[in-house]
Amino acid sequence: MRAFYKRAQSMLEDLYRRLLKKYMPDESYISACWEELRRLYAAETRYYHNFSHLRAMWEEARPLLPEIGDPDALLLAIFYHDAVYDVTRRDNEEKSAELFERHMKMTAFPPIDFVKELILQTKTHAESPSFDVNTFTDLDLSILGSSPEKYRAYAEGIRKEYGRMDPGINRSGRRKILEYFLTLPAIYKTPYFYKKYEKPARENLSRELRELA
Repeated sequence: MRAFYKRAQSMLEDLYRRLLKKYMPDESYISACWEELRRLYAAETRYYHNFSHLRAMWEEARPLLPEIGDPDALLLAIFYHDAVYDVTRRDNEEKSAELFERHMKMTAFPPIDFVKELILQTKTHAESPSFDVNTFTDLDLSILGSSPEKYRAYAEGIRKEYGRMDPGINRSGRRKILEYFLTLPAIYKTPYFYKKYEKPARENLSRELRELA
């Protein structure tokens, strides 16, 4: 697992550097931005919201990039959407968007506000009139429709991240999240992800909810 994580980090660093080089020629500035991201995602408290999660989103996004209006915006949103992640706070998405804006202000990257919108949309995963936004939030939820084994690893990672909270509160909060997704008419907003993951996602969520009962 450690070797896979290191490969994920190396692959993502290469992708990040290539992305930013389009908008910022200063290699030292790119390195400084990456190092801040690396430290955040590599924190010991990250059991799910780490580089493995980002790589999984990137792999899911690759075949869809030709359909995306601004692929670079979507890819940068992947890098930054969970940059700030503290289970005791309610403003992680806002802080992540602020970090992205701070990093990009020194570059020639134009759609800063749109990437901030993508990041902030992961707070509610509400449906949007934008195909790119819906694709991005579906990417973030793609783990819900993974194999039972991968889903269990994801759920365990989430439990560990919330481990310092009261176990009763942790379980109650998790049940509310599972119930929320199961009451939605559709978990996924794009036809691609709905067809691919809607049924297994509902099976995974229902199974975990039964186990928490």
